[in-house]
Amino acid sequence: MPQAEVDSACATVSLENINIRDQITIFPNPANKELFISNNNGAIINEVNIYNQIGQKVFQETQITNTFDVSMLRRGAYIIELISNEFIIREKLIIE
Repeated sequence: MPQAEVDSACATVSLENINIRDQITIFPNPANKELFISNNNGAIINEVNIYNQIGQKVFQETQITNTFDVSMLRRGAYIIELISNEFIIREKLIIE
């Protein structure tokens, strides 16, 4: 297939650019006792995990609500992971 045909075919295909990260907010960050997740896209989050700096899972929740108690975590940097059937989001989380 000539390059012009490939370019033409690709130009007619468009994918809607949906940025899930813009529709899910994790706050406050830094957090102290509670962490909130705002989900504006209606996606179902199946699991929330938090990992410490050496990759150990220190928090896991499968009964998803909008509020999580993180008061048992020590001060420091973590990675929070939100898992859905459609996506996985990982963000840096600071606990004060």
